[in-house]
Amino acid sequence: PMSATEPQLTDFFNAIMIAGGISKVPGNPVQSVWLSTDKKFCFIEFRTVEETTAAMVLDGIQMADRCVKIARPHD
Repeated sequence: PMSATEPQLTDFFNAIMIAGGISKVPGNPVQSVWLSTDKKFCFIEFRTVEETTAAMVLDGIQMADRCVKIARPHD
């Protein structure tokens, strides 16, 4: 959502990945979040390549009043 902060995004994705069994290793999978100043996109760094790939199933997940698009960055 447009009002989301980097800590909120971190908490949201950590909770979803742990609760959904997407993260197989104990601890938080999100290593860092960078949110653009216009809050239209962000980059999330996960702890492993496997967790990054597994996170792709979250494409379209609802966060507050927004549908979140998840994809790998384009070069």
